[in-house]
Order: sequence, then structure tokens, then C-alpha cells
Amino acid sequence: MNLNIQINEDLKVSVNDQIVRQVMLLVLCDALNELYKIPSVRDLASLLEVATGTISKAYAELIDNDVLYSRKGKGVFVKEGAYESARRVMCDYFDDSFELLIREAIAGGFSVDTIVEDARNSLDEEAPIYGGSSNG
Repeated sequence: MNLNIQINEDLKVSVNDQIVRQVMLLVLCDALNELYKIPSVRDLASLLEVATGTISKAYAELIDNDVLYSRKGKGVFVKEGAYESARRVMCDYFDDSFELLIREAIAGGFSVDTIVEDARNSLDEEAPIYGGSSNG
């Protein structure tokens, strides 16, 4: 199974954070099952063409967040209960990011009505990707 992680150098998000978030999303989408062995640091670094230190840092963060675990001499695996851990971390991230985004939009002079309308339009455009309408 391939991790199917894509690095986008144009994002203002670190490569480490992109890797961490994408692994969590793969867990949440059931693309990575519990106990699945993920590529070694060296193999993933080679595949993504990034430094091994970047992968090590991402794996350490995923281990700290109870999404992955390491077995000495065996490799790194998706931890039992990873779905719940990834969901908790991603919800916290979304809440923090959403609040910051809204505060910045309001400080930038956007009205609440404009923000809500833009959010609705974005969700309507994305609905086919996520399998349904955003109209509740």
C-alpha cells in the first residue's frame, strides 16, 4: 500500500505539517488501517524527495499524538485507536484554524454575512468530492 502523500511547495504550510495532516487524513478515510506498517523514514524521504529529518520529525509528532507507534527493529505502524486520536487532533486543528481565519477575516473588514456566504459557496463547490450537498 502506498501512502499517497503529496507535498505542495506552494503552500504556506511546512512539509512536516503536510505529512502529519495527510497521514491523519489517510487514517480518518480508512486508507491506513490499524497495525499497517508504514514506510521507513529513509524510504518515505526518498519517495517524497525530502530530508530524512523531516520524516523523522513528522513520525515523532504522529507517535506523540497516538496515531503511530514504533517497534524497535520492526518499523513504524498505525496504532490501534489511531482513528480516534487522529480525529481528536484534526478537530482541534480545525477549531483553532477556523477561529483564527474568522478573526482575521473580520479584522480585514469582511462582514459575517460575506464570510458565511463564501463558506457556503466553497462547500457547494466541494460537495461532489465529499459525496453530498452541504445544505444539511
